[in-house]
Amino acid sequence: MVDGPPFEVEETGWGEFEIAIKFYFVPESTEKPQTVWHGLKLHPYGDDVDGQKERREVVKSVCYEEVLFNEPVEQFYELLTGGTPGAKGKGAKAGKAVAKGPPTAEIPERVSKDNVFSREEESKELDRLGEANKLVQKLTMEEKAKLVTLEARLQELEKTEGKPLTKKK
Repeated sequence: MVDGPPFEVEETGWGEFEIAIKFYFVPESTEKPQTVWHGLKLHPYGDDVDGQKERREVVKSVCYEEVLFNEPVEQFYELLTGGTPGAKGKGAKAGKAVAKGPPTAEIPERVSKDNVFSREEESKELDRLGEANKLVQKLTMEEKAKLVTLEARLQELEKTEGKPLTKKK
């Protein structure tokens, strides 16, 4: 059981399976416990799987999980978001000041040493997915063009050579 930050477990093993993670919330939240099913991967993957196994490298399988609260009570909302933003004034830092308090549940703008998830990384990932989608569409169109060419060639051959014989079983 992991009951405090950084919510990280290190073990030795191999496998891939789903585990149940149950969240219990502070009493003032009035939230019931929530269960999330997480795909746990305890084996190397990627281009150099055999090399990773041989070098006995640590397997890193990072996955972002999100727990949503639909209209939490106000007191719990304050706990989740780390309090209300600092008062806005006419000073040089007006609008940028945020009250220091407990850690926030919001995704940070930039990556930090304690958190690899950020809005910046999310944006980069969306860009990568967009580029990958364009590449898949391009490759699909190329394959369709090849198929059309091959089907046309097949029709020509069927006209000149006849249809191929099929064996009956």
